[in-house]
Amino acid sequence: MTTLPFKAVAVDVDGTFVNDEKQYDHQMFSEILTRLHQHGAHFIIASGRPAGRLADDFSEFIDSIDFVADNGSVLVRDGKIIRTTSFSKKCILNFIEYLHARYPGAAQNILISGVKHSYFLKSTPPEYKRSHHYFYPNSI
Repeated sequence: MTTLPFKAVAVDVDGTFVNDEKQYDHQMFSEILTRLHQHGAHFIIASGRPAGRLADDFSEFIDSIDFVADNGSVLVRDGKIIRTTSFSKKCILNFIEYLHARYPGAAQNILISGVKHSYFLKSTPPEYKRSHHYFYPNSI
């Protein structure tokens, strides 16, 4: 068996791993993943998507791949969250206040992503919430 010159493969999801319909070839991925594991290599999904969305998208492979989710703030290995990085509530509230003061039009479209849920401001337009439901299905 040939030794691979790397220990891991990391890919982005949107615009890279999935097509325009947000789909990928599950059978082909399964075959590639099997070969990588035979060589002791890890497969890592690195994405801005939240961990919950990635878990849904890759549910049949959840115990065989790792995630770097939410733009690096959530790390998942073997289907378990192993590390999270977050801002304090005070920091988030200060940031929202800053956005409202500097960019009032854009500030209504704020989404705060957490590990289990994502949060919209009460003033967020319903169409913005609907447009983000696919990526943030557990939004409040």
